[in-house]
Amino acid sequence: MTIAVSAVAILAAGVVLMRCICLGAHLSPDKWGTHRLHYALFATSLACLGAGALGVALGWLPANLLLLFGVAGWVAFDRRMPKL
Repeated sequence: MTIAVSAVAILAAGVVLMRCICLGAHLSPDKWGTHRLHYALFATSLACLGAGALGVALGWLPANLLLLFGVAGWVAFDRRMPKL
């Protein structure tokens, strides 16, 4: 990758990582409202999402799976999403 593409990738990963940190900082098991397992899986998916974004930007090969699991967990376990 060129330097410009690497810089943009790291900046984009920083945005994703910051969003994951902000969401995770406001999570509370007492205020969650549903099962604790649901809370734990959502928190784990945020961690996978942030780590996967940073890993992809840095070129770490297993980060693709972390990113995939993080996005899938975010979609599946976010309580703000409407149930279909």
